[in-house]
Amino acid sequence: MGRKMRTEDIGVAVGKALGFTKEAMLAVAATSAKEGASLDQRALARIAKGVSSPQAQTRLFILPISAEILGLSREAIAREMYWRDTYDRLSEEIGKGSTPVALEGFLLHLLDIAEASDAAGAWNHAMASYMFADLQWDAMESKAFAGLFGRRKREIRQSCVNRFKLAYDRFSAFAAKVRSGAFGLEAGPAALIAARADSMKAVAAEQLFSLALLNEQGAWKLTINDAGQAFSVRQTAELLPTDKEVARFSSILLDFLPGDGWKRRIDNNNAVLSLALASAAVEVDPIKAKADSSLKQACLAAIAALRLPCDGERVALDTLPTYQSVVRTGLVDPSAGSRGLKAGLTVAILAGLLFGGAQSTLRVPAEPVRAVVSQIQVRIVDQPATLRLAGPGGTRPTVVAAIGPGGTVGTTLVV
Repeated sequence: MGRKMRTEDIGVAVGKALGFTKEAMLAVAATSAKEGASLDQRALARIAKGVSSPQAQTRLFILPISAEILGLSREAIAREMYWRDTYDRLSEEIGKGSTPVALEGFLLHLLDIAEASDAAGAWNHAMASYMFADLQWDAMESKAFAGLFGRRKREIRQSCVNRFKLAYDRFSAFAAKVRSGAFGLEAGPAALIAARADSMKAVAAEQLFSLALLNEQGAWKLTINDAGQAFSVRQTAELLPTDKEVARFSSILLDFLPGDGWKRRIDNNNAVLSLALASAAVEVDPIKAKADSSLKQACLAAIAALRLPCDGERVALDTLPTYQSVVRTGLVDPSAGSRGLKAGLTVAILAGLLFGGAQSTLRVPAEPVRAVVSQIQVRIVDQPATLRLAGPGGTRPTVVAAIGPGGTVGTTLVV
């Protein structure tokens, strides 16, 4: 979600929902452009549909548009664009099998991103912890790993746990501040931005859950806080969102981002969440989970959705610890997803991003991932190369290097 849901793109994509015409958006771009340069309606239409990534010049044109529509600081969005582009470039280098020279410097730079009083600056502060953990994990998993800050791998794994949990807490606090009106945003942008924060909070929760599965498999003996409390699957399962939370925030995002490209990303990310919820249920109570037919069907639907390409790529399911969990415990047959795909079934995927709220106890829903449904026709297609993810999850498959335990982008092509 993080890589393909950039603020400057979202601002333009939700313009219509917030009462901005294309002509009004073009007028904002024209006031910031040099003489002779312009942005056309076709570019805005593509961004609204979410079917392509805008080129660098287009992104520069839409920066002031998004700032105007969302009511955010143009300077803070520009900083986010810089940090994200650097983050993507370093991820790509790691994905190609190298340890970037600038990696440690950029990680230190992320640590220096201070808390801010404006919404976009506060968003950057929360995202910095997530980026830090992701890049550390990817670098450590790379075959060309050359060390980070003189730390051993166990220390880096522990740092990833700490940083993902910090990101979870920061996005939770950020969403609460947005809803309280602390940033002074208009009602529409506030609803959208709070939903995005909830989605990133849930992404961090999924990363932590996947890391906890690996922690128990590898006997890494990681801890979750300064008190040395053990880092467990049960504990991180409590951080995952419920189906009702997902449905609520999903509906907000779909109202603002109804385009085909955005919807496909939403479906893909919810499939990852559905798989995590199924894994949490089966890890906590295998007997009860295996007797739950609705849980099994939701899990199979998620697997079928993840076999479909998203942004031209698809997830290598066998590498996901949540997938390994539901197969190992017998909830699903590992060949069931591919059989369903070849048969051309229509699967129901919960429509929304990975959204979540803080939960005090483990709440695996009685009817998981069925509250809000988006019908996706599963059909035989020419499948792109499968991506083997560096991290334990598979949150957002995109174009280049993997981003941390949640996965998001693959590093090694497996044909």
